[in-house]
Amino acid sequence: MDWTREVMNVLQSGYGDATQTVLDRQVAGEIVRHLRSSGWAAPDEVRALVACAGGEVTLDQRVMADPPGELFVTDDLATGSRKVFVR
Repeated sequence: MDWTREVMNVLQSGYGDATQTVLDRQVAGEIVRHLRSSGWAAPDEVRALVACAGGEVTLDQRVMADPPGELFVTDDLATGSRKVFVR
């Protein structure tokens, strides 16, 4: 799913004007980058992570109350895989 496009559509429907498409795409891209830097992950990415972990992830209550500060996603060009880690 193109999350930038989805955010752009919400922006345009909110103010009812699609004449600033280039600017809307830039703003939508910045919104998505900010969300990702804050640890947001798309639902399909979360499903993939849970599936890779064996279909179930059990979280300690403390982790839910005090989640890690940063989430990083990198592509491993050597293996073609995506690595996700938190600090």
